Amino acid sequence: MSKYEAFNKTTVAFKKVNDHSILTDIFVPIDVPAGPRPVLIYFHGGFLISGARNQYEWIGTWVFEYAASHGAILVLPDYRLFPEATGVEILEDLDDFWTWLREKLPTILESIAPSGVTADFSKVVCCGGSAGGYLSLQFALDHKDDLSAAIAVYPVTDIRAPHYTQAYEKIMLGQPMRPASVVEDHLAKMPKDAVVTADVSPERNDLMFAIIHHGRYLELMGPQEPRIFIDDRVKAGDKFPPLLVIHTEADSGVPFQGTKDLLDITKECQPELEVKLLTPPGDHGFDSNMHMDDPELADGLTFITGRWLM
Repeated sequence: MSKYEAFNKTTVAFKKVNDHSILTDIFVPIDVPAGPRPVLIYFHGGFLISGARNQYEWIGTWVFEYAASHGAILVLPDYRLFPEATGVEILEDLDDFWTWLREKLPTILESIAPSGVTADFSKVVCCGGSAGGYLSLQFALDHKDDLSAAIAVYPVTDIRAPHYTQAYEKIMLGQPMRPASVVEDHLAKMPKDAVVTADVSPERNDLMFAIIHHGRYLELMGPQEPRIFIDDRVKAGDKFPPLLVIHTEADSGVPFQGTKDLLDITKECQPELEVKLLTPPGDHGFDSNMHMDDPELADGLTFITGRWLM
């Protein structure tokens, strides 16, 4: 049984870079009634280095259930990965995705959805896990007035923390340390102007861990422009829509301290924000097989529904 059996799925390109198409999956519930339907956007994880929109085994079952239960259109875009791309270029992909979605989704729905189904862009929620959580937070800051709410699941936040910038032994998800040569060998062979999306190969997985193990994450994100730092953006006055954050305190892949620090900053800079933090047990990726009515998630999703659909 697939996670998305309740949907019809189509895949289209929303952008092309150097003749490389960047794709997005669009899921429309099979039994969706006619009329305007809410939209749920989900950004995949992989530390911005690995991963793909269609790596469904790493996307919580609850995401598909939540969208289906509300007759929502679920959209999962890819984006460029670093070190081939920079952090700023990845965020630019999200800018272009949002422009494309608003312009093209209505026409696409005419051909793939039941008659009369349209997208209700007054009811949009963004969501993502791990690096996708980082992108969900960034997207929320960029489009606060366009979103009903945002969800960030064990999000990467403080990319200047030692976990990302210093080399030391890090036992992440039980994975062994990768040698530093994995990074050097990749950089040496990396073609100029290469574009990489949707890479879930073992070699890319090794690169992902090696970059973090050896503290080269921030360095390889490219130019240190203010836009890539979520905490600085909040301090500068950028604001979130209503926000649900889900992060286990025992996370060995993305330290919980970064989430705690960001929420402390947000509380000081945006005290009026409606925000809910859930800290269920488990490790990174704990929710991949969880359901929307599981007690660890249900209260948080009720919070989102009240801002999204009411």
